[in-house]
Order: sequence, then structure tokens, then C-alpha cells
Amino acid sequence: MNLNSMTLDEKKLLAAELAPLILGEFRATSEMIIPGAEKAVKVKTRAIDTGLISADTRTAFANAETEISNASNFEELKAASEDMAGIVRTILMGHNNE
Repeated sequence: MNLNSMTLDEKKLLAAELAPLILGEFRATSEMIIPGAEKAVKVKTRAIDTGLISADTRTAFANAETEISNASNFEELKAASEDMAGIVRTILMGHNNE
């Protein structure tokens, strides 16, 4: 199997098939060996069930995306990006550290 010759859809399918195995490996240990290397990397994972993300969070995320798209200057882009980062932080960490 050569990843360079695979289509994007084939890569997505392969990633979906491998994800449960990789996550299982991450949960079993905090180290994962990099294939072809003589070193390990420390990992920490947190599974996110996207079905549990609230409608309010989805709406806030969509609004932040729109604000980023419509930003006409750096300050607007910065503010929208900070909003987006806050939403992502809340989803990933379960809380907002502000």
C-alpha cells in the first residue's frame, strides 16, 4: 500500500478504519513508537463524541466561522479567531480557561 498513490477518499477510509486501533493503542500507554524511527513520542488523547456537542456550541462555531470569513481587518480577524479558539478549547477541554 502506497499512501502517495491513494486518493483522498481512500485515505479518509483508511484513517476511519485505523482510528479505533490507534486510539486503543493510545489508551493502553502514554507512548507510541514512531514507525521507522528509534524513538517514542508521548501522547495524551481525549475522545470527543461530536454527537454530544450542543446546538448552541455548533451555532457559536458557525458564527465564528462567518466572522472570520467576513473580517475586513486584522482586529476583526483576531477577535473572531479568539472566539473560535475559545470554542475549540471548550470542546477539547470541557471548559473555557478564561
